[in-house]
Amino acid sequence: MTHEEIKARREAARAAEAARIAAMQPKPLTPEEQALRAKKREINRLKSKLSATDYVALKLAEALAKGNADAILEEYAAVLSNRETWRTRINELEAELQ
Repeated sequence: MTHEEIKARREAARAAEAARIAAMQPKPLTPEEQALRAKKREINRLKSKLSATDYVALKLAEALAKGNADAILEEYAAVLSNRETWRTRINELEAELQ
């Protein structure tokens, strides 16, 4: 095998490897795909917030069972309001995804 043949084979191997790597790269997302992913990310973020504040709902349920929920409602009014807002937004986003 001549020096030129070896050089040509190496170049062909490099080109094939470059093409293989390029084929593995993710294709750019369309604007619609980007919007879909953004909505899913927002849903997940809001669900995480709900999960992080579930303890308030449990405290309220216990207080209601004991008949003294007024203190809990007052103490956590902002959190309860936020949870309602988050659930509403999650429902809106999920409806848009259908």
